[in-house]
Formats: sequence, structure tokens, C-alpha cells
Amino acid sequence: PYDESHIIDFDREIFCVDGRFDAEKIRPAANVPLVNDDGQRFIGHILDVSDSKVKVDLNDTFAGKRIRFTGSVIVSRPATNKEIEGMANLLCGEECGCGCGCGCDHDADHKHGDHECCGHHKHGDGQCCQGHKNSSK
Repeated sequence: PYDESHIIDFDREIFCVDGRFDAEKIRPAANVPLVNDDGQRFIGHILDVSDSKVKVDLNDTFAGKRIRFTGSVIVSRPATNKEIEGMANLLCGEECGCGCGCGCDHDADHKHGDHECCGHHKHGDGQCCQGHKNSSK
């Protein structure tokens, strides 16, 4: 659901680079990548820019909208025991869900957007968690 409390006025200084406000990127209707104090990344939609504040909508792009997905199954196969174990671990909150047994906290340690692994383990097949390539770690 769309939540009005997720519309926040930030101090304009937050959007300064080298002491200057980034007016090229921080403008009404722009979607900008943001990071919170916990390192979580998300997209903010700029609603308004004033002399002292920047009004940002932090709701998900699809919040409050009806979404309909269509698709078709192209291939179906039984899950492997490793995949079943990984899903069970993910649902229990014990592991990242790849079945590797690393014990890593998926949200904190794995950087799937960067296609990197947490660095605490390496998979023998060069893959990390859910098929993402393990780059340098």
C-alpha cells in the first residue's frame, strides 16, 4: 500500500557534492539512488526542491498500484536436494538460501546487485548465491 508517511522532507545539504547542490540530478520527477544508515539501497522519487528542503517519496514505484503479471512456464524439473535445503534455510532465516551452508546474513553480507559474494566462502563452481557470478571474492 502507498504510505503518505514515506514522503519525507530532507535538508538540501544532504544532496550536495563537493559543497554544491547537485541540481542536475536532484530535480522534480527524478528517481535517485539513496542509501540509508544501515547501507540499504533504494530509489527515491523527487517530488519538489525548495531553497532548504528536498521532498522525496520513498514509497516503492508500484506502491498502491494494482499489478498483474502474466507469463508461461518454459521448463519444469524437480528441485535438487541442495535447492530444497537452501529454500528451507532461507524460509527459516538461517542462511542466504543458496544452500552453501555459509551462515551469511543475506541482506547484510551478499551484494547481489554487484554480483559479488560476501567473501566468507567460495563455491566450487564459481557461483555465489542464486546463480550470481562470484567476481573477485
